[in-house]
Amino acid sequence: MLYASLLGLAFLGASFLLAIPVVGQAPPEVWQTAEAPSTPTMEQLFREITALRTLLEARIDGVDKAVGQLQTLHEVKLHSLDARLLAARLAIGERQDATEKLQAQHLQTMQKQFDQFTEILRSADANLNERFQALKERLDRLEGTASGVGTSWGVLVGAVALLGSLVALITNQRRSRSQADERKG
Repeated sequence: MLYASLLGLAFLGASFLLAIPVVGQAPPEVWQTAEAPSTPTMEQLFREITALRTLLEARIDGVDKAVGQLQTLHEVKLHSLDARLLAARLAIGERQDATEKLQAQHLQTMQKQFDQFTEILRSADANLNERFQALKERLDRLEGTASGVGTSWGVLVGAVALLGSLVALITNQRRSRSQADERKG
């Protein structure tokens, strides 16, 4: 309420001051017919204007202080936010480093397992190759034995056939001689 009345007085004082002619200028036509205000009215007006000025300056100073406090608070919060963001970035960086380290360890473990599996496969392959070679040698020996028996059997059959042929030839020769002797004699 006081503020509204002081504002109204300031408005009146300002309009009054604007209407006072500046030295060297002719007063406006409106003031030529009006009476000049009395000294007590002028003193009261100056007192009110001074009070209003003091009040406005106090308000402006209060607003300036409030703005300064808000700026300080804003800067503190901004620095706090910057600190939190920096901490978060550092935490993310540490987590990423830990993840990369874990991935490298996992990769090394997988590589070791792969190497072990490869060695097991090579060993199994060598073992199978040895077994296959042993079986092949046994088969070759069996085939050689069977081949030898088959060859021996063939030689035996051939020898029997040859012997039978010789017997038949000798028998046939004897018959022929005996028949030739019988015809001669």
